[in-house]
Amino acid sequence: MKARAIGLTIAALLSLLLAAAAAKKPQQTGWGYAAGGAVKVFEGLSLRPKLLEPLGRSRVSVIKPETLEVKLGWAESSQLKFFPTDRFPANADLFLRAGAPFTDDAVAADTVITRRLLQQPSGAPLLVCLFDSPGIPNVRLQIFTADADHYAPGPYLEFPNAQIHSPVGGLEVKDAVGDGNECLISHEAFSQGEQNQGVRLVVRRFEAGALKTLWSAPLEYTNLASYEPQSHKLTPPEKNVGAPGTVTKASVDFAANSGKPEIIWKATIEFHILGHEKPVDALTVVKHCAWTGAGFEPIQ
Repeated sequence: MKARAIGLTIAALLSLLLAAAAAKKPQQTGWGYAAGGAVKVFEGLSLRPKLLEPLGRSRVSVIKPETLEVKLGWAESSQLKFFPTDRFPANADLFLRAGAPFTDDAVAADTVITRRLLQQPSGAPLLVCLFDSPGIPNVRLQIFTADADHYAPGPYLEFPNAQIHSPVGGLEVKDAVGDGNECLISHEAFSQGEQNQGVRLVVRRFEAGALKTLWSAPLEYTNLASYEPQSHKLTPPEKNVGAPGTVTKASVDFAANSGKPEIIWKATIEFHILGHEKPVDALTVVKHCAWTGAGFEPIQ
């Protein structure tokens, strides 16, 4: 580890810290941006430091969504690009620009901001901020667009706040299409009621001043709120996702087939019937969702 290791706070875009004394609150000294691949953030500088979380190229914070806990860590300085403190807005500025309810001091004090940079084919990158607090009814995902001297508030999405854990997790940035217009990839919880819920992966990007959804598919989907009297498989097999008595677990890979972007969705679907603790059947589904020019082909 180089002597110039960087303290990171997760309330901001890789906020560089100066910790004068352990008993004092660390003070921000600048910004760091993970621009060259995954960056590992460690809890300490011992010979066997504890890994907090790997940071992707545009991952800008380390936050436990379940508790909104802010963690401090250490990263290798050579893996980050540095900016002065005035390069990006402070939290107080973002609260003011986002407007209500974040202009309320009590709400702002309990709100954690997760930041991402979203590169565009030309011009300055967008600043994407997730405002999350147990004290607000909706978690907000907001775009801020850069002009000559500041970031202006742009479009935003809101998600009902589950309060126990964040409805939005796994926030990543990737050039999934390969045209330089980076996509925002999020894991979003959904619920149709008790025992009928899951997490979907959603791919969006900024087009014509708005956040456009390019693709969405479940990563997890459990529907044990009701059952079929016996195992019943639908055709094509992907139609079984979310059917009564099914549990689906899936993974997603971004790839290119003969140079054409695609998303590969791989899922295992288990079938359950009443009175049986274990699944009575299962099937595996692999879907190649090609880029159509306007979005990726849906799984169904």
